Amino acid sequence: MVGSTSTLVPRASPGIRARGSAGVALPGTSTRPVWELPSLPGTAGGSEIATIQSDFFVGSARAEDVPTVAVRGSRMRGMRLAPLLVSVCLALAGCAGDDDGETDGSDDQSGEDDGGGADDGADGGDDGGGGGGEFEHDFPGIDVASGAEVTRMCLSWTVGNEETLFVNSVTMNAGPGWHHSNWFYVPAGTFPVDDGAWECAGEFDQITAALAGGVLFAQSTQATDETQSFGQGAVLELPPGTVVVSQIHLVNASDSDINTGVSMKLSTVPEEDVQIRLRPLSFDFHQLAIPPQRRSRFEASCDMEKTFGAPLDMSLYYVLPHYHSFAEGMNVEFYGGDRDGETIHEVVQEIGEPLGKTLTPALDMAGSQGIRFSCSYDNGTDRTIGYGNSGVDEMCIFLAFTDSDLSWAGGVVTGEATLDRTEDGVEVYTGGCNVLAIRPSN
Repeated sequence: MVGSTSTLVPRASPGIRARGSAGVALPGTSTRPVWELPSLPGTAGGSEIATIQSDFFVGSARAEDVPTVAVRGSRMRGMRLAPLLVSVCLALAGCAGDDDGETDGSDDQSGEDDGGGADDGADGGDDGGGGGGEFEHDFPGIDVASGAEVTRMCLSWTVGNEETLFVNSVTMNAGPGWHHSNWFYVPAGTFPVDDGAWECAGEFDQITAALAGGVLFAQSTQATDETQSFGQGAVLELPPGTVVVSQIHLVNASDSDINTGVSMKLSTVPEEDVQIRLRPLSFDFHQLAIPPQRRSRFEASCDMEKTFGAPLDMSLYYVLPHYHSFAEGMNVEFYGGDRDGETIHEVVQEIGEPLGKTLTPALDMAGSQGIRFSCSYDNGTDRTIGYGNSGVDEMCIFLAFTDSDLSWAGGVVTGEATLDRTEDGVEVYTGGCNVLAIRPSN
């Protein structure tokens, strides 16, 4: 149904649930369930209409006293919304931290640092923000036993900015063992923890972080020195009192225990130099089932124009692929319209080096309907490889930043991938792409 809407209301309790027929029926339509998200600490109430738009949801209501988180979705008939939103929010910055195969290192955060961070931390930036400059921080080193894998450790840093920061680039330097890390910015008080390293369980989830604040940075798999830069005048806007939080994934494949740290630098520009404010976009092929003893490719075409309800009016500024060691590379291209098949970013490279690309000039999406992305794999094992956070599993995600006033996310997060064709001995699997366009609360 064209133009159908339904309220999306944050609640205090975790999870997402239907609230019955609480919407106001639009002319010629019937009322459908109203979906509710968790409440977001530190956000203020808004007067905009929070909406979902799709061919499944109908209804509209004004939420004057709740945070505004507007969502438009497509291809949602007959599916559960909650798994989609969980997968989508996790896809906003790559690997999730929940992994049943996790082994953990010591909780002790002290000891000699093998690189990438100091125990005491050091902050830069001398004017509290606003006028531009650099803000730097060294996080405490983390002990990881030989052969151990850490996936449920979080880091936080109170930046101390009294004014809005306009971040033009983010640089990360890490010691050995840093497989991947997701970084967010959130309002103070979103998570009741002190600065430093802490167990994520019970205190942190990426859904809350992504919606309460926003995506700041995602590390390329096993790259230990990486800069995410947006080009002249393009920035992420971090509000006063920002706290940077991260969920990290460490793997110590060496024969010795290590203590490994990380440092982060935010490079900012004065407000008068700001031309573009950026939002994240991410798509995820979650339903991977990579067949054994053969090469394969998993491909999805995501119709953003259908979700938006109008021709796309946005540009891409940065793109970062994410996959694991069985992947041969990733291709991101325009889907549909006159520009169907035009390459946005293609990587044929093993993990361990930065995979992101600053798009200069920015790529205008006009003339396309959306994005098609694919990951290629060579599975020489005797088992089918699925989606997961450990080194024996795989992923296929890309993160981008755009000048849209919406945050975009989705991918193949329900159903099964099906064999579509074979090209030069490579089996090509496809799946239906769900798309959400989210109007953030900040």
